[in-house]
Amino acid sequence: MKTDYTKQGEDFLRDTNTTLRVVECVPQKRPLWAKGDKHGINYSVTLKNECGVYVFDFWGSIAEKEILEAVRNFQVFEGMKTSRDFHNDEIIKRAGISLSGLRYSKTGRAEVLELRKPKAYDILACLDTYASNDFADFCANYGYNEDSRIAEKTFHAVQEQQNNLRKLFTHEELARLNEIN
Repeated sequence: MKTDYTKQGEDFLRDTNTTLRVVECVPQKRPLWAKGDKHGINYSVTLKNECGVYVFDFWGSIAEKEILEAVRNFQVFEGMKTSRDFHNDEIIKRAGISLSGLRYSKTGRAEVLELRKPKAYDILACLDTYASNDFADFCANYGYNEDSRIAEKTFHAVQEQQNNLRKLFTHEELARLNEIN
């Protein structure tokens, strides 16, 4: 079922003649902002149109990562469906994944037929097209400490993102992209 959100992302890509490619990264990288190992799945995203190509990292939600890990850990032994722990069963049920719809490898491990990859809306709604070009303003607007090296790296990454988006899209298209929410 398509939601209005799904339609917003798909319409933007269609109207700007842009393709979107999302691939799970192997090996996984930890994002700058993560403290410890608590972060979503790392994807490589490619936006491509007649003006150019922009490839960047994107992290899905922590909840989606838990769902995928639970499904991947789901196993079948001697005809009995089981998982490594009760927690995985609960995550799978809450996610609305049909256990009968899973495919299994020779070792009995569940395989995810279609990964719950981020969709166009999920990615496009996260792109920042109007962040400040001033580091102090950026920190104030996003709650960073100006003395933080992570804040500085994040600021430069956002500036790079904006430059790449400006190469791909017109001013009007960027304004429309900024309205996706």
